[in-house]
Amino acid sequence: MLETVALFVTVFFMLIIAAKAGYLQAGKLSGAVNIGVWLIFAFLILNTLGNLASGVSFENLIAAPITIVLALCALRLAIEK
Repeated sequence: MLETVALFVTVFFMLIIAAKAGYLQAGKLSGAVNIGVWLIFAFLILNTLGNLASGVSFENLIAAPITIVLALCALRLAIEK
C-alpha cells in the first residue's frame, strides 16, 4: 500500500517539475505548478533533515547529499519565472 502511495507521489512530482520546466503545458494551472514546486522544495529539505538526523550512516553519507542537490535543483526551478 505505501509503495503505491510513494509511486503516485513520485509521478505527481514528476508532472509538476515537467510542467514548470516547460515540457508540459500548465495553462490555467501555472499558479498551482509554482506552489507545487515550492512544496517539492520544502519536502526535499525536510527529507534532508530526516536523513541527517537518522543514525544510519548510509542516510547521512549518501542520501542526505543527494536530497540536498535535489532540493537546490527544486529551489532553482522554483525561483525561475
